[in-house]
Amino acid sequence: MEKKERVSNMKRVKPEDLDWELLNKEVEVVLKSGEVLRGRVVSTSSYWLKIESSNATLHINKPFIVYVRVLEGRVERPPQATHR
Repeated sequence: MEKKERVSNMKRVKPEDLDWELLNKEVEVVLKSGEVLRGRVVSTSSYWLKIESSNATLHINKPFIVYVRVLEGRVERPPQATHR
């Protein structure tokens, strides 16, 4: 009984929401189907990402997202020096 009380008294920690890092940024979204979508994140919610692309506004259900890559501010590598 003591163990049950300890478990019920433990504070439940909600995972941190990182959507704010994506707002107003150009992104590439890869879906479970392998489809790749590109656009600017204009809004987020618990279950959806709203993206504006050049030809449409997309509402993407988060469980279908594999990953999101931010395209803005990508640092290009300088050309490698070649040895002669």
